[in-house]
Amino acid sequence: MELPLDECYIILGLDRNASAEDARRVYLELVQMNHPDKYHDNPSLRIRAEEQLKRINAAYDTIKDHLISENQRRAEEERRRRQQEESRRREDERRAETESRIREEEARRKKQEESRRREEERRREAERRKSEEEARKQDELRREAERKRRDEEVRRMQAESRKREEEARRQDELWKKAIRIVLIALVPVCVILVIVFIIHYQKQPKRIATLVGHSGDVNSASFSPDGRFIVTGSEDNTAKVWDAASGNLIHTLLGHSYDVYPASFSPDGRFIVTGSCDNTAKVWDAGSGNLICTLSGHIYGVYSASFSPDGRFIVTTGSRDHTAKVWDAASGKLLHTLSGHTDYVTSASFSPDGKYIVMGSFDNTAKVWDAVSGKLIHTLSGHSGDVNSASFSPDGRFIVTGSRDNTAKVWDAATGNRIHTLSRHSGPVEPASFSPDGCFIVTGSADKTAKVWDAVSGKLLHTLSGHRSMVFSASFSPDGRFIVTTGSRDHTAKVWDAASGKLLHTLSGHRDFVNSASFSPDGRFIVTGSKDGTCIIWALPG
Repeated sequence: MELPLDECYIILGLDRNASAEDARRVYLELVQMNHPDKYHDNPSLRIRAEEQLKRINAAYDTIKDHLISENQRRAEEERRRRQQEESRRREDERRAETESRIREEEARRKKQEESRRREEERRREAERRKSEEEARKQDELRREAERKRRDEEVRRMQAESRKREEEARRQDELWKKAIRIVLIALVPVCVILVIVFIIHYQKQPKRIATLVGHSGDVNSASFSPDGRFIVTGSEDNTAKVWDAASGNLIHTLLGHSYDVYPASFSPDGRFIVTGSCDNTAKVWDAGSGNLICTLSGHIYGVYSASFSPDGRFIVTTGSRDHTAKVWDAASGKLLHTLSGHTDYVTSASFSPDGKYIVMGSFDNTAKVWDAVSGKLIHTLSGHSGDVNSASFSPDGRFIVTGSRDNTAKVWDAATGNRIHTLSRHSGPVEPASFSPDGCFIVTGSADKTAKVWDAVSGKLLHTLSGHRSMVFSASFSPDGRFIVTTGSRDHTAKVWDAASGKLLHTLSGHRDFVNSASFSPDGRFIVTGSKDGTCIIWALPG
């Protein structure tokens, strides 16, 4: 007999959530309660009990089959669930393994990229060091070639000097013989000649003192604003301060690690600024010789360093780094870097009011900058060769530049317009500067001459001929009456009358190139610095 499942549960009195054990327990109880043997004495009840027992057996079988199938179904579902979980677990493991491999691959890739980056940095660093080493070697080769050339020039000049001395000795012997004859025959005439000689000697410059103490070339020498002291810069890595009256050494300024080129006093004479090939400039107390501050920032040698007219600022050039820098003179703080030139910067100087700076460069231009803001005002374009020098007129209205194109040019400082081109030299123009009243300009050239020009018209007034090598420096005396020039390789400086262009004096005494010559503030003295390691102080007659 087959009965509906719900009816089977009702027959056994079971809940649909009953287990197989509950069904068996209830089934056994009902079998005992409805067993036909209990009704042997009552046939009708026995028949009913038998029928009820059949229903109970059928219900129990149905429920049992249902529970078995349900358990099988649940077991199958559980098996499937576990298979799915196992599948998901394996999928998760495969995904985690894939992600791990991806992370490892990414880590390897990053490591390789980092390795390549470091290798590239090492390669660039090696190339940079190689470039610096090559530049250093080229610089050393250039210096060595220059030293050899200078030494060869010195030997040639020494041979010529010995030849001249020998000729002078022969001439002297002849003169002595002639003088003895004249003295014997013409004593009165000899007396007159002696008197004339004495008068002529008194009109010659007197050698006051020789400043001996440097162990290398003297690259610069200049007076203090009151004329009492002299500062010199040398290739022995030092600058020295001297008493101008006695020539005694007062201070040695130690601190640079390479050649010292510029060395000059502040306008009040209290401080000194020096520039060196060690890529720094230094500010010193002129009274004590103590170092005040070091101006570090250039990446090449500092070949120009000077104070502003009020002494508050300093401008320096590290020529090979194509810049000039403006510093606070009191603190040594860098205020501005004047970047704009594309080649070596040869000079940098303030205008008389200290508001502007003009720079000359091997890129064939000069540039005018605002000294306060550091902004570019004008670019003076027109030269076809290196600009070797650039400076303002005393009133600050004009600028004169000297160039390797054999010309000097005069410019309007306010507009940057070219006014005159001074083009009568046959070689590169090195120095170019105005007279103190701004009416004249003096230029020096590799053509062994200096020239004096009318600053207003640009007309050539005088050619100062007499040097036997390039004119390395040329400047007016403070009163504008005289000009001093150096023909470095002929070992002399010369003093000229600025009005007539006449040669007045030749300052001979150095044994090697004369690198600088400058007047004292009162114009009565000149100091010259030489490659022979000395300076000489000269007193002009009158």
